[in-house]
Amino acid sequence: MKRSRRAFLIGSAIVGGGFAVGYWLHQPGPNPLLRNRTAGQHPFNAYVKIDEDNVVTVAVPRAEMGQGVQTALAILVADELDVDLKGIRIEHPVPSKHYINKQLLGDGLWFVQPQDHGLFTEGLRRGAGFLSGYFEIMQLTGGSSSVRDAWIPLRTAGATARAMLIGAAADLWQVDAARLTTDQGNVVDTASNRVIAYGQLAARAQAVALAGVTPQPRGNYRLIGKPAMRLDTAEKVNGKATFGIDFNQGTMLYAAVRSVPTLSGSIASYDELTARKGVERVVRVDDRTVAVVADSYWTARRALDDLALTFKDQDTSLSSDAIFADFARRVANEHGHVFRNDGDAQAQLMPPRKIIEAEYHAPYLAHACMEPLNCTARFMEGNCEVWLGTQAPGLVKFAVARALDLRRDAVIVNATFLGGGFGRRLEADIAVQGARIAREFPGKTVKLIWSREEDMCRDVFRPAAMAKILGAVDSDGMPDALFARICSQSVMKGFLKRNLGAPFPFPDKTNAEGLFDQPYAIPHYRVEHIEADHAVPVGNWRGVGHGFNGFVMETFLDELGRASNRDPFEVRRHLLRDFSAKIAILDRLQTISEWKRGKPAGVAGRGMAYRQNFGSDVAQVVDIAVEENRVKVKRVFCVIDCGQAIDPRGIESQVESGIIYGLSAALMQAITIKDGQVQQANFHQFDALRIYQCPEIEVEILQNNKEIGGVGETAVPPVAPALANAVFDATGRRICELPLSSSMGVA
Repeated sequence: MKRSRRAFLIGSAIVGGGFAVGYWLHQPGPNPLLRNRTAGQHPFNAYVKIDEDNVVTVAVPRAEMGQGVQTALAILVADELDVDLKGIRIEHPVPSKHYINKQLLGDGLWFVQPQDHGLFTEGLRRGAGFLSGYFEIMQLTGGSSSVRDAWIPLRTAGATARAMLIGAAADLWQVDAARLTTDQGNVVDTASNRVIAYGQLAARAQAVALAGVTPQPRGNYRLIGKPAMRLDTAEKVNGKATFGIDFNQGTMLYAAVRSVPTLSGSIASYDELTARKGVERVVRVDDRTVAVVADSYWTARRALDDLALTFKDQDTSLSSDAIFADFARRVANEHGHVFRNDGDAQAQLMPPRKIIEAEYHAPYLAHACMEPLNCTARFMEGNCEVWLGTQAPGLVKFAVARALDLRRDAVIVNATFLGGGFGRRLEADIAVQGARIAREFPGKTVKLIWSREEDMCRDVFRPAAMAKILGAVDSDGMPDALFARICSQSVMKGFLKRNLGAPFPFPDKTNAEGLFDQPYAIPHYRVEHIEADHAVPVGNWRGVGHGFNGFVMETFLDELGRASNRDPFEVRRHLLRDFSAKIAILDRLQTISEWKRGKPAGVAGRGMAYRQNFGSDVAQVVDIAVEENRVKVKRVFCVIDCGQAIDPRGIESQVESGIIYGLSAALMQAITIKDGQVQQANFHQFDALRIYQCPEIEVEILQNNKEIGGVGETAVPPVAPALANAVFDATGRRICELPLSSSMGVA
């Protein structure tokens, strides 16, 4: 992609500003931010503390929502510190600049390609990451960035603590530190056969000064790269794990809310009081929401039905049909922001050359987390404390302080386990509502729970989108010109306005990712995005723009290749010929799926797709059966290369999860708008794959990429296009609109 002067100037400013603020964020040394410090506990840095009874506590500042991040990040520390993973205790630290996610801001640069790892590009990413150190709100879990961001800091934290302990033992024994080693939580002097536990050295180690520590080389890893037992499994099985909805402080009040039924408008009037037993009172939370506060959640829910709510300024003209009509008009008549412009695609895609074109549609999607949104809050003496499952504790702290007009240090955020996140719990809305309600009951603890209907209808949805794409092939039947124009709402614009009250003045990369940022060697390659503005709130959804745009790109490449009788694997191999690691993924996938043997018995169609996303590469083959216009997904083969694997078992689980999540959306999920209202309110209207519908899944992990890649979202984007390509293989029908159930049945 061409590098513009504007991009160079922006990048230079980021690098110049970023390097000036950098290293202190992860400097070793005692840190008071680790909470619950008691006598006998000694912090070594912002991530590690060791008790005198030899228990090692690791601060994991990323949300654990089923993806196994606590285990993965603990492995990084345990391997460097030379301790048993089973002996690690996990703690979620308070929000702090120490725990900002530098990787996310670096990933957000819209003017660089993810496969570009040159000095200039890496400088841009590093500078953007350091710049995020100014913002406590950047303590976020998202973008499949947790391990990528933690790879250096947590390994350095563990290595630093180990070096300090060795230094303390050398001082105690009056020997050269170079002759000492460690073994499973002990410092060992092999020359004298002396052994001392870390806990006995912890206090003394605080005084050890270090010039700098480098994490160990790959050949010395003991835990990294080997399957691990997850640290959170036992408590989740025996019921001791505390999710937000589980949090209990004894005597509490409970709140249930109801909002304006349409996506616009406000509350006109409601009953101030209700005579129902157990009800404290009714609280107006904001212009669109009222809450009933009672001695139990069920009492509060039932009392909501007694309120004579009336509304005003509702726009009942908003509908999915009107939104897509607007998209179509814009795509036909407007130019969008150009995210990529290699060669001259528009000139190449003109008669008399044979042009292939297609139009794609994707609906709004809800997150549909199993645990509905909830927040427990207490307001007392000008301070507010909240307990909730959140992907963004720093943002919650900022938003609550802003909403209640408090100093940020007057807000305490306690993060719990999350019963599903998928991007929904990056938002601060539930925390702000909970804090506002608690302020009306000073000194009392109030738990706010959204009903399933409130949770689904008031979601921040994955944007609906439309794309028109044109392409052509060269004399060898390989794609050599592609022009895509997409129309959708901006994720980042809505996110920043809702949560920070801030504008987003830059091009939103999430709108075009998955189309403009692929490593395909297409000589003439142009991608535009037109930003639409509608009243439907949109936000981050697992895979973000890659979900829709990956569907567009991979199904269209399949169409181009098949029009020239080219095998889908050969098309991708040709377009990825400059990247040996990516070719290796295709080769392995072709082998394990036995692609060249043809369709197995009982398989009507096979499709494949490749994606580069979130720092990783992934390719999938989907096998389907079709009977009486009903599709049954029988098997999915997946090969992923995320660089150095931390916990292969965890990676497999995440890939399987992403495939099921992506298939559910591709086969049957859609949020539609009619008369200004969301039409789907619960799982019977927004279903997911049941166990009997789930395919067999085979996953293989390669480690050829030099950089650490993400996993949590990576497997979602390829599955929809691979499925659509399988349907074409079976039926000759091109699926250009999701979900599949809009045109075919699902078995």
